[in-house]
Amino acid sequence: MKSIEQAKKIYQFCIDSATKGKTTSYSDIINSLGYDSNIPGHVIRYGLQLAWVACAETSLPIVTSIVVNQATGAPFAEG
Repeated sequence: MKSIEQAKKIYQFCIDSATKGKTTSYSDIINSLGYDSNIPGHVIRYGLQLAWVACAETSLPIVTSIVVNQATGAPFAEG
């Protein structure tokens, strides 16, 4: 799946989760995209980044901020 298509699906998944007042995990998104459950989270990295950039450039809420690590409940942070 191309990153742009992935970003659109991730964005919609995040919107649906936010509308319900829920956070979502990387594994939830991976499963919603139809990937095998043992695929590592970095597979959706570019899709998440594109969705974030699209939100930021269009002044929409950054819905990807509700994506958290399932084990820790914390958002991913590089560095």
